[in-house]
Parts: sequence; C-alpha cells; structure tokens
Amino acid sequence: MLSIAGKPILQYVIESLAQNGIRNIVLVVGYRKEQVFDYLGSGEQFGVDITYITQERQLGTAHALAQAKAATEKEFLVLPGDNLIEADTIAPVAFYYLNRLIRSRLSGKT
Repeated sequence: MLSIAGKPILQYVIESLAQNGIRNIVLVVGYRKEQVFDYLGSGEQFGVDITYITQERQLGTAHALAQAKAATEKEFLVLPGDNLIEADTIAPVAFYYLNRLIRSRLSGKT
C-alpha cells in the first residue's frame, strides 16, 4: 500500500469517511488484498465497519462496482482508494445525505 507521511493513502480515505459519520465501508480489493486485510482488519481501530469484496480479476471501476452491488445500499459514495481524500472534500456530500436520511426517517419514509 502506497504511504504518505507514514500512513497508507487508504487509511486517509477511511479516516475522512469516519470523520464525516460514514461508518459502513465496502472495500473492493484484489491485488495484494492480504496487505489491506492485515492492515485495516475489521475497521474497528478506525471507528468503522469494513466489508471486503474480492475482485478476482481487476477489470476496471465498473466491474468493481458490479462486484460490490450486493453489499451496498440504495445510495452509496464511490471513492478511489489510491487518491488522498481529506474529510473536508467529502463533507458537503456526507452532510447532504445525512440530512436527507434524517428527514426521511422523521417523515416515516425510508
């Protein structure tokens, strides 16, 4: 896993999600997946719950999404695991969906 300042880039992504209240994370893994499993584990140490989907053959983003379909909900956020993502970058999206979820639950619509 590629690191910046002593931390894997994927850890920055996970921490950014956690800081925005996103706790259920689905990771599509393939190449060197054991390194990812060993480092991130269940996600508990980062305050998240990680579900792993193995992509046996890396056939692109659309294929990865198809592999993860059964593990996702109606709406989900797709982020690359090899780009540095800061919490402020995804905060507006997380805020929008959190407020939408709260409004739908208060109105009885799910």
